[in-house]
Amino acid sequence: MSWLHNNILLPFFEPERHRGLGGRLRRLQRFEAAPEAEQRAQQAALVSRILHHAYQTVPFYRREFESLGSHPNDWSPGQPLPLPITGREHLRDNQAEMISQKFRASDLRTASTGGTTSTPVQLKRNLEGLRDKTALQYHLNRWAGYDQGDSTLLVWGAESDLSRDPSWKRRMYDEVLMGRIPAPAGQISRAVLENFRRRMDRYRPEVVFGYGVTMSLLAEFLLIDGGLQHRPRTAIVTAEAITTEQKKLIERAFECPVWEHYGSREVGMVASECEYHSGLHFHPTGCLVELRYEGEVQDGPMYRLILTDLLNYGLPLLRYDTGDNVLLADGNCACGRWFPRVKSILGRAMDTFIMADGTEIPGLSVNNNIIELMHGFRHITKLQVVQKKVDFCEVRYVTVGNEGETTNELALVRKALQKVFKTPVHCEMVRVEDIPRAASGKLRLCISEVTRAPRVGVPRPAGIAG
Repeated sequence: MSWLHNNILLPFFEPERHRGLGGRLRRLQRFEAAPEAEQRAQQAALVSRILHHAYQTVPFYRREFESLGSHPNDWSPGQPLPLPITGREHLRDNQAEMISQKFRASDLRTASTGGTTSTPVQLKRNLEGLRDKTALQYHLNRWAGYDQGDSTLLVWGAESDLSRDPSWKRRMYDEVLMGRIPAPAGQISRAVLENFRRRMDRYRPEVVFGYGVTMSLLAEFLLIDGGLQHRPRTAIVTAEAITTEQKKLIERAFECPVWEHYGSREVGMVASECEYHSGLHFHPTGCLVELRYEGEVQDGPMYRLILTDLLNYGLPLLRYDTGDNVLLADGNCACGRWFPRVKSILGRAMDTFIMADGTEIPGLSVNNNIIELMHGFRHITKLQVVQKKVDFCEVRYVTVGNEGETTNELALVRKALQKVFKTPVHCEMVRVEDIPRAASGKLRLCISEVTRAPRVGVPRPAGIAG
């Protein structure tokens, strides 16, 4: 079935993302079968190509090269790129100059950055880059034993990503032809978790794929309330970092291996665990990894993750500060891959909000709702939602405008929060000079100081609030 989906069905029904998918997947397979020296040479060629493309067609990078007196030819493998580090502030302030002049506007597709506490901004991707990113994600899925066409329950925390009321045609296409079983939920309650279980037992999916925190909450529910009749073959968690204890919880509930993926809105899915589950490998065809020492934490030295996107030529991201910190993995992986490997990603997890009726709302759901409205903001540059009580939140914000100019944007924030909470919650707006990073180095959008009541029947693992 996977050959049919990758070579015929997906390219025919969804050509925007999947044209040439089968060939792209075969190229990735050939890359991994090649000797290490050849793989490194191919990556070096990809780096050189994106550097020259940026120098020749992107005004922002041409200026950055020239300000340092450097040129793409100055780079050699193993050396830092001859450019300064860029971040979301550059995307926000220089977006027009960061778009490649090689492409017409109609040739580019829009994506959005995630929202930690910084204002989200829009990205532009060329179609070939978009298709290459899709193929790389599917290739990494294969590491976890998941291919297109496998029946898959999508346990998602963002209602905006998966339609909750699709048409019958869309439902037939997703569930029957593609094997995708959507299970979106912006709020996590017993009724929602019970619905997840019913879908699992009814559709009997081979794969469970979803948000890390949402999956851990579902796993805890299953262990308390009787478990499943059906067992999937594999489970994949993404979008949010999970602790070792949460991962073990998911493994216990589903009785199958759990695989972690890493990606971001900016660069797409670029890393995954291999079959030995000894950290996440960053695929060298998708990105060039740079690690900047940030200090010591309890588990050892911490490094800031700097990535160069090797696939998107529409709006290249070179030496991009992801905002994520990582812990390095020790030694070589038993799988034999030389790909850069980290033990864990820090700072991506978001707190779960607890409502007065016991409903739980993943922080990522709050995050995504706010992202949708912040693209047009001109004054608020950073935002942080701190839940103090079940019916009270403090919304901290940084603005470049005066209070009068910011009022309308704050009203939109308040409205968005009430929409996702679906229950009365008082939101106090507090202007601050800055929002500091957490110890992990991440700017956290969602913080809950509310402890939920312990649930009886399962040990409380570390890393799950309450």
